Amino acid sequence: MTYSRTPWRPARRALALLTLLLVVAVVGSTLGLVRPSGWLGGGDALAPGPETATEETEPEQKVQASPPGTLPAMLALAPNRLDDDLPLADVATYADIAAATRAHGLAWPVDRTDPSLAAWESSLDALALPPALAARGLDPAWEATYGFSLLQSHQVLTVGQAPDTATIIHGDFDVAALNAAWVRSGYQAVEAEGATVWSLFPGDTIDLSAPASRPALGSFNNVYLLDERTLVAAPKLSLMREVLR
Repeated sequence: MTYSRTPWRPARRALALLTLLLVVAVVGSTLGLVRPSGWLGGGDALAPGPETATEETEPEQKVQASPPGTLPAMLALAPNRLDDDLPLADVATYADIAAATRAHGLAWPVDRTDPSLAAWESSLDALALPPALAARGLDPAWEATYGFSLLQSHQVLTVGQAPDTATIIHGDFDVAALNAAWVRSGYQAVEAEGATVWSLFPGDTIDLSAPASRPALGSFNNVYLLDERTLVAAPKLSLMREVLR
């Protein structure tokens, strides 16, 4: 009687093993752990999902450009002055007029007759603006000479040590007013680094003999509109060439 059950044991074991495999396959498929095709010996291999992506399937990381007017974006436009033996404190200064206006909860004045102008101008005292722009940027003579005023300037970066500084201004400019003012003020168009620069003195000296050079103390002797919102100025054409390069 004992041996009469022996022939059934392999069959029962095989049946139990098959049952176990089917249970694992069904449960695993339900939980997303395995694919039924793999258990059946056919079908394609397990495709890599987001968590198992290979190095070749990972998307390329894109470098995000800094928003216009921010310090990184404006520094990217500036020439490298670290080779000029300048004191580190005088390499560059940056003033964000728009951010200061928002921080003080002030409205941006429409023009020089706006009642809010005095409070707005006072809020800029702590900013690192170029001295000439801070002192005379709201003077009608400045606007008549250069075609813009402090009211159109949103961010200002100066690079170098006075008086040999490059000035980069991001703002809301009237291109026609700029060109008209430069022609009226005696600027002449000269070629530099493949661009047309407006210059009072194409040479490599800081000359204050022209009336148009005096409001900005020579810092705007050479001007160039990089784009509709970015104005570049330099006292010498050689420094403007550095910016353009």
